[in-house]
Amino acid sequence: MAQKPTNSMLKTSAADSMQFSIYRGGIDCSEQLSRNSLIPPTASTPPRCPTLQISIRYFTSLRETIGKKEETLTLPDDQTVTIKTILETLKQRHGTPFTEYVYDPKNGEPRSFLQFLINGKSATTLNGLQTQMQNGDVLAILPPVGGG
Repeated sequence: MAQKPTNSMLKTSAADSMQFSIYRGGIDCSEQLSRNSLIPPTASTPPRCPTLQISIRYFTSLRETIGKKEETLTLPDDQTVTIKTILETLKQRHGTPFTEYVYDPKNGEPRSFLQFLINGKSATTLNGLQTQMQNGDVLAILPPVGGG
């Protein structure tokens, strides 16, 4: 039975280098370290694991559908992360209930009545669904608000 990686693991390869893997938030961050590296990582000094952490906040019906009011996504930072990227990640994570609430079945795009706020600013005043996310950002998914 394979051991589930919960801690850091060092392996020496035939090329006289070490492969270091650390598992954080389900992401395998690996770095090659040659014998000429300054200091190999230890348990107290793990290698840099380039990730973005984005908090997602849910409201009203979507909160009930997902079953939580907030969650944090950990994504690799070696790619551009946009609102659209995050929605696709959430679609995979939460499946049909999320998809039916967020996406319009006619065109496959996020429903026009939803508001996406990044750190309290509307995505429509930024770059829409192509707005790039930064480490520590908060994405709020809001339904339409009525009143009078």
